[in-house]
Amino acid sequence: MPKSNDYQPNLSVVDIFPFTIYHNPIRNHVLEVIREEAGTNRSLQILNVGCGLSQILKYIDPRHGYTGVDVDERSLRTCRQRFPQARFEVCGPFELPFPDASFDVVFATEVIEHVLDPQRWLREVMRVLKPGGRLQLSTPNYGDFLLALVESTFLELVARLQGFTRKGIHPTPFSQNLLRTTLEQAGLEAIQVKKTFLWLALVASARKAAL
Repeated sequence: MPKSNDYQPNLSVVDIFPFTIYHNPIRNHVLEVIREEAGTNRSLQILNVGCGLSQILKYIDPRHGYTGVDVDERSLRTCRQRFPQARFEVCGPFELPFPDASFDVVFATEVIEHVLDPQRWLREVMRVLKPGGRLQLSTPNYGDFLLALVESTFLELVARLQGFTRKGIHPTPFSQNLLRTTLEQAGLEAIQVKKTFLWLALVASARKAAL
């Protein structure tokens, strides 16, 4: 039986088939946003909120400065060993330890659905984003039936084998329309929200208003 709703054991599966069916389109969207913002020769300051094990870092151009934050110190210890060139900080969801307007791009993969107050979380994310900077995020797509079916069967079985349960780990589920509305209410601009392969996840990008 599952011991808890500790999500830590699930972090290592993102590069393993069949989980890549879900995670690869999300990773590709993050990298696409970074390439668009960098252009041909611009180096960026990038913040990964809820970085987990930072598997994506090996795909990011090393000319960019990368900072990862997470609530779980266990993940960050692993990240510091694997990626000594990057910066990692532990912090809560509403207290990012950075000055205002520190980053050109902020991305958060599978984070917002864990947050009880998405608007408060977005205000803090936007605080550290530079004016005109780009936000990218992803979240499970609860607006269509397939994810709920997979999550309640196959994914729950995998979770139980890993010693935890998925029940209750996503207190704030999003549909495509709700995610768009949430970003609009936060004051973001140029909002794009798309469904990934098989409609399993949502990927979004938006801009903080320029001065």
